[in-house]
Amino acid sequence: MNQEIVFKKGITRLCHFTKSSNLPYILGTGDEEANGIISNKAIRDSECKFLKLNDIHRYDNRPELICLSVEYPNFFFFEKSIEKEKESLLNDWVVLLISPSIINEETYFCPVNAAKNRGAHIGKGSQKFMELFNTEVLGLNRSVSMLPNIPTNNQAEVLSPDMIPKDKIIGLVFSSKKQARDEVLRLKLCQIELRNLKIYYSHEWFKRNSAYSIMQGKVLKLYELEE
Repeated sequence: MNQEIVFKKGITRLCHFTKSSNLPYILGTGDEEANGIISNKAIRDSECKFLKLNDIHRYDNRPELICLSVEYPNFFFFEKSIEKEKESLLNDWVVLLISPSIINEETYFCPVNAAKNRGAHIGKGSQKFMELFNTEVLGLNRSVSMLPNIPTNNQAEVLSPDMIPKDKIIGLVFSSKKQARDEVLRLKLCQIELRNLKIYYSHEWFKRNSAYSIMQGKVLKLYELEE
């Protein structure tokens, strides 16, 4: 998988959403921290008491892979996850922005939700990557208004087999300015280094209907938190 293909497609970021309560363990440096994003399988194998799984079922049958999306979160599954956990004590969420430089020969791609047909549409290589942007994906036609770096299906996935080190995390997106400020304060109290991270907030990034907005070519603005 040639990085030049990713560059030419205009990919600027990958996305991974999780509960914000996981951030100290993703971004921390201690022995009990993950020091990056790890897969469901790695979480279970480590018997980590702190990290919470987004998807305990993994119907794609690939728990060793980390689920990512291109440019924006999978709005459908994201809102479903938020709704499912809204009564829990820790119910705040964050979208982690990840450098597309993590894409390599071992990365998997899926033009639809990887769980569809139990992972039957997952594959490797440049051709599989380009399938994410086909004019037709399993019955879904690509809108002529869509920007070229946006997958045809919002639920398309990039699946990383490796632990994603925290230095590849380039930003955090929260749902509001207040949440962004509160989370930054909590992370600083946990002595988490944030100097190399951009902190953003956007209500639109947390709404299912935003999937239809990007299909029409809209850019969902991120607001950077000021110091």
